[in-house]
Amino acid sequence: MAGFLLEGSTIDAEKEDFGRSLGPLIGKSVVSPTGETVLLNQDKVGEITDLVVERAELLVDGVRQCIAKTVPINDEYMRARSPEERETLESVWKVNQRMHSFRGSRNQAVLLALEMKAALRKAINMGMGNLDLIVRKALAYGLADQIPEIDTTGKICVGDPESIRHI
Repeated sequence: MAGFLLEGSTIDAEKEDFGRSLGPLIGKSVVSPTGETVLLNQDKVGEITDLVVERAELLVDGVRQCIAKTVPINDEYMRARSPEERETLESVWKVNQRMHSFRGSRNQAVLLALEMKAALRKAINMGMGNLDLIVRKALAYGLADQIPEIDTTGKICVGDPESIRHI
């Protein structure tokens, strides 16, 4: 839900869509966002939807604050970095460039995405989670929860206990 909100959707539209997506699960046991297994009824749909909306809003707020505080990567910044930091940033940049011009199979795409995630994790672990390129790519590749400035408040899970899907 947070991803759709960041793309410009409204809370009301996403709340309605999410509530509808839970409709087929009424009468079944599901795992709520708080981690408890509950029998889903109409009241629970509303409760679960409200919890998901709250968490999505917190995530979106954290992401927007983090983006607002990002540091641009310019020549001066790069000159002040250690050789290892420069190498790490260049690695993210190079993988990003390959992503933009990628033509290949699904398996090759998955491998390239995994390469990007590894490069991003390294940059974030080195304390570069406040850089504009790193923040934007971390959001795109599902690593926002690894940036300390973003409050994700935990994972939100909804679905059958046997096949939980992350929202």
